[in-house]
Amino acid sequence: MSTGPLIQTRELSIGYAHTHIAGGLNLQLHAGQFVCLLGANGSGKSTLLRTLAALQPSTGGELLLQGKPIQKIRSADIAKIISLVLTDRVGAGNLDVYALIALGRYPHTGWFGILHEQDKQIIEQAIKAARVEGLLTRKFDELSDGEAQKVMLARALAQDTPLIMLDEPTAHIDLPGRIQLMQRLHHLSRTEGKSILISTHELDLALQVADQIWLLLADGTLHTGTPEDLVLNGTFEAAFNREGVVFDRATGSFPVYSPFRNKAIILLGEGAPFLWTKKALLRAGYGVAEKGSKEAPTVVVYEEEGRIWWKYNREGKSKTSDTIAGLLELVHRAL
Repeated sequence: MSTGPLIQTRELSIGYAHTHIAGGLNLQLHAGQFVCLLGANGSGKSTLLRTLAALQPSTGGELLLQGKPIQKIRSADIAKIISLVLTDRVGAGNLDVYALIALGRYPHTGWFGILHEQDKQIIEQAIKAARVEGLLTRKFDELSDGEAQKVMLARALAQDTPLIMLDEPTAHIDLPGRIQLMQRLHHLSRTEGKSILISTHELDLALQVADQIWLLLADGTLHTGTPEDLVLNGTFEAAFNREGVVFDRATGSFPVYSPFRNKAIILLGEGAPFLWTKKALLRAGYGVAEKGSKEAPTVVVYEEEGRIWWKYNREGKSKTSDTIAGLLELVHRAL
């Protein structure tokens, strides 16, 4: 087995017979890496995943799997290296969830599909990792989209490949579920050395968990690097900034509000109370600074006797509130 990249591309082009999507792609994915593929809808994320998994041919360049040209590797052997979960709902007929997950062992069991004790142990581990224990006796076609997504992840884990690819795995899952899924995938990459490649719109989560970001733009160009480098060198700002949408490199997020009251407030404090007070003032339309003229109104956030207080000072007069709602009312009245 090659000790180099698990997957490597050289000037790879992707698309269809008469449609070019992206080209000149030079990528490497190593064992144990967690990579997030980002890009707008229609930028070609799913096409890139399908091409890397050999489900569709490239339109140019080279694709190497464990150092070998992928077209020279048998499909059965690729299935022992790559497991892929797409967004398309799988038609499972009358299969129950356990049977569908067990199909993940197919590349290892062959035509007869006989499950040995080791296969059953791997299936059980996959079920626990995906947290689908309560779904095993249900019919797959009766599941919600979110439940089906978790079951397909379990099948991919049962396939027990060194590389797992997932296309929008959080698309139908609520916020706690999205965070838990990212945690599980990150844990797999760290503790079991699995290579994880996911396409996602979850920029905030990707910035936290990804070792590498692959950012595919609508013009077919692709930027790669650590999340921190892509933030600091301005790549995210250039990629996502549109009219009314600005990436804030200081917070790694997209503020949905902008000051409209033409009033600046000096905010003093620290920790979580300071952060959430700043968010509230910005949402209410005020500019927020940490220093300014003596005449500017000031909000001081402090703790006293185990409680949080907000003191609003303006023109030598001060008033106090024990809630942010009360503070906002004071500010609105004064300004």
